[in-house]
Amino acid sequence: MTLATIHAALAALLPTLGPDFAPSSEDWNGVAYLRTTAREAKIALEVPESLDLGALMPDDILLVVAPSQVGLGDALSQFVTDGGSVLLAVDVGTPPSITEPLGVRIATEPPAHDRYFRDHPAFPALLPRSSEPTEQPRFWPFQSDHEPRFLWFNVAELVLNHSVAVEALEPALADTTVSSVLTYESGDSADPRAPSFAVDVHQGLGQALVLGDASLFIDEMQRGAYGDKQFVANAIRWFCGSGSCEVTLVTPLTRIHGTYVPKHGQRLFGLEGILDKGLEAVNSALAEASEVAERPETQTTAAIFLLVAFILACFFLP
Repeated sequence: MTLATIHAALAALLPTLGPDFAPSSEDWNGVAYLRTTAREAKIALEVPESLDLGALMPDDILLVVAPSQVGLGDALSQFVTDGGSVLLAVDVGTPPSITEPLGVRIATEPPAHDRYFRDHPAFPALLPRSSEPTEQPRFWPFQSDHEPRFLWFNVAELVLNHSVAVEALEPALADTTVSSVLTYESGDSADPRAPSFAVDVHQGLGQALVLGDASLFIDEMQRGAYGDKQFVANAIRWFCGSGSCEVTLVTPLTRIHGTYVPKHGQRLFGLEGILDKGLEAVNSALAEASEVAERPETQTTAAIFLLVAFILACFFLP
């Protein structure tokens, strides 16, 4: 028996892993367990095999994990500008074409860590500050206040694996504001100027939350670290109200097709924006009134009203 034959026989005995972030895979590197995390957080997680960008609406919420699809970054930016919400989890392999249209980039220097899970160098850990309580005197799920304490709800420790620092582009993009939510220095001694693990992006009418570790979402991290599971649930609910919530998952395996077309055209801001919104509301009301007026029952009621008015006029007018 040759050495190549022995290697082939041994390889056949080893379990075969699916691709990273496979939505249906229950291997350690899959994301099938996300359905459980979402269900327990009262999130209706849609996991399509393909995503039609043209079908997206500004009130949709996307969970985008380790994306690499060509053209997706520009589409996400247009979607957010139009009012959409995106939770974007990146890693060292995420191309600039994904992040830069949203006004952020992955830092060239890896983040420094001051704490590790069970002192294991492969698993950096973050802790909340005392000003970011992990318990809230409110029912779950509750309304996100877009503050760090919301992400830390019921999380005593966050365990990372393949983390990167996320920073704002310089110069900043027009109509885009990037602010740090969580840094890589944990606890009360954390420097607010430290590299960011999570940043909040306001672009146009919408918002994105960008996390610097896509591995948080894989099955191994979700099952093995309770804090990671709860943190992911909190992060997905960042854009949700206090009730149930619908979120669409996009992974590197999601087929992207179509073109995102702004649903409201070119938005105007300030006084012009108010007038623009007002005109939209008036046009919507007129369209609804026109639709109601065309209904047979509406026309019959109007005819009866006119007949009664005519009779009364005949009796009371001189």
